Amino acid sequence: LGLPATGARRIDGIGAGIFGVGASSSIRGIALGGIGVGVGGDLTGIAIGGIGVGGGGDVRGISIGGIGVGTGGNLHGLSIGGVGVGTGGNARGILIGGIGAGVGGDVEGISVGGIGVGAGGNMRGLSIGGVGIGAGGNVTGVQLAGIGIGSGGTLKYVSIAGVGIGAPRIEGLAIASAVGAQNVHAVVIAPIYFKIDDGQMNGLNISAWNNIHGTQRGLAIGLYNYARSLDGLQIGILNYAGNKSRGTRVLPLINYARTH
Repeated sequence: LGLPATGARRIDGIGAGIFGVGASSSIRGIALGGIGVGVGGDLTGIAIGGIGVGGGGDVRGISIGGIGVGTGGNLHGLSIGGVGVGTGGNARGILIGGIGAGVGGDVEGISVGGIGVGAGGNMRGLSIGGVGIGAGGNVTGVQLAGIGIGSGGTLKYVSIAGVGIGAPRIEGLAIASAVGAQNVHAVVIAPIYFKIDDGQMNGLNISAWNNIHGTQRGLAIGLYNYARSLDGLQIGILNYAGNKSRGTRVLPLINYARTH
């Protein structure tokens, strides 16, 4: 217990300071700092800082910072930051950031950001972003965003956004005003626009404009349905199937074709 601060190479047990608690090596136990808690290595246990909690290594347990929680290593457990939560490594557990939550590696669990949630690697679990959600790798689970969702890999299971969703591959259910991908095996509901870019659509897609620059397999429902190659059914005011004979490529109401 230090007034105004507590500092040591290593803290095992309970450390508290009016201003803060700090250790150059590690903290294991309970650390309470009026301003902040910081450690050069790993932090295990419960850490609460009026402004922030930071660790140079891994943080495991419960960490709460009035402004933020950050670590250069991995983050495991429950982390809450008034502004944000961030880690340079992987994260597993529950991350809640008033503005955002960011992970340099993979994230698994529940991630909530007032503005956004992002990961440099894969994202698995429940992710909620007031504005957006993005990952450099695959995104698997349930994703809810006010504006958009993006993935550098496969977007899988349930993805719902107010404006747009984009990924090289989408599986499961995708709902947004506009959706774009290269390959899709899913149900897609995009009231304004849906596009496949040199790939394949498998399943059901509903949009005002279904723009399939590739192969459409399944059912497309829209005002205008375009498919470079159709292996299924189009229902709409105007339907185009590029693989049909010239006289039947463009048809009103219904168009049908089989490729094999």
